Amino acid sequence: MPALTGEGLRFPDRVQPLDLGWHLPLNYYGPGGTIRTISAQDLFDGGAAAAAVKDRLVLLGVTATGVGDRFSTPFDQILPGVEALATGVSNLLDGSALIRDGTVRRVDAAAAILITVAGMAAAAFFPLAVASIFFVLLLCGWLAAVTLMLGEGYWFSAALPLAAGVPPVIGLAILRQVFDRYQLKRLETVQDALSRFQAPALARRIAEDPTFLLEPREQDAAVLFVDLAGYTGLSEQMGPAGTREFLKAFHTIVVNETERHNGLAMSFMGDGAMICFGVPDPGPSDAVNAWQCTFDLVREVGKWMAGTGLRSGVGALRAGVHFGPVVLSRLGHEHQQQITVTGDCVNVASRLMEVAKAHDSLVAMSSELMEAASREARADLQAPRTETVAIRGRQQAMEVGLWTALEAEATKPVVPAN
Repeated sequence: MPALTGEGLRFPDRVQPLDLGWHLPLNYYGPGGTIRTISAQDLFDGGAAAAAVKDRLVLLGVTATGVGDRFSTPFDQILPGVEALATGVSNLLDGSALIRDGTVRRVDAAAAILITVAGMAAAAFFPLAVASIFFVLLLCGWLAAVTLMLGEGYWFSAALPLAAGVPPVIGLAILRQVFDRYQLKRLETVQDALSRFQAPALARRIAEDPTFLLEPREQDAAVLFVDLAGYTGLSEQMGPAGTREFLKAFHTIVVNETERHNGLAMSFMGDGAMICFGVPDPGPSDAVNAWQCTFDLVREVGKWMAGTGLRSGVGALRAGVHFGPVVLSRLGHEHQQQITVTGDCVNVASRLMEVAKAHDSLVAMSSELMEAASREARADLQAPRTETVAIRGRQQAMEVGLWTALEAEATKPVVPAN
């Protein structure tokens, strides 16, 4: 007689492992009828049926209408109960029952934990698309292992890792998506705030590449300096609040015209501004864009000043423009930096406003910029008047084109040839 132990059912020559509560996981041999059934009438009649059961273990099954003694198996939706019991007896006799004991259940639990942890880690640290593929592959791998081990007689749970892993991984993925959207919105807010203190083009480059300009870069660019003639007297008349609103309107015009001509307003200094063309990346029309922006700014600021009623001798836009090599870099402390351009080109453009004022003009433009703009526009762009002037702080004199207010406003628009 076999003995029922904590490990399972002990026979003289082996131990049949059992599941919790001493349940025997049945290994069905096939659909209904695989285990031979013989009717009672055939036994009463004798002959072959009686010979078939001789020296055999026989289960007697009696079925009553409506009793429902039928079971579902992997092969059949309906299997008579007596055949299910015969399958169990045969499994015990030939040792073919599926093995699902404490060790198998511990492996199930470990697999569920590992798959869940791996899926959650992937959802937390990988892109969601990659994490989803990784988690699905984990589940498919476990299902393949379960199928393989079932062929070897071990019954591992396919459902446990799915039930344990899918809800938390999906929940974490949803939280991650919400968090990523929050971070993206926050990043957009930070980038928008940064673009209010840095030119938008530079703010985008810094956001995309935090290492942008860690090393200074030399390139050609057109530099335009502008300010308002007579601003000191105007600010005294308007007071602090009025001056702020006045400068806000002026800076709006400067930025709008600069962006329309593919320029970059690098900085504002009270009533003045430094504008660059060809920053952060040089283009084929930087000089001609600087030329056109200069005269469009003179016209737009003139119209605006006429509308304010403050133009009586003051408030006209004065400009100095030069073209040449500049150094684009980060300046300042390690924890507080500003992207700007430096070099002789910047100094000359700034000094050209003094030249314009000294020669009773509004616009002073270097011959280098006029020549570069002429090449880009494939036209002969000349100033109404040219002078060879000395630049303060610079030993070598240079040729400069000069425009009065009327001449600047009358300058015809030029478009790049390319």
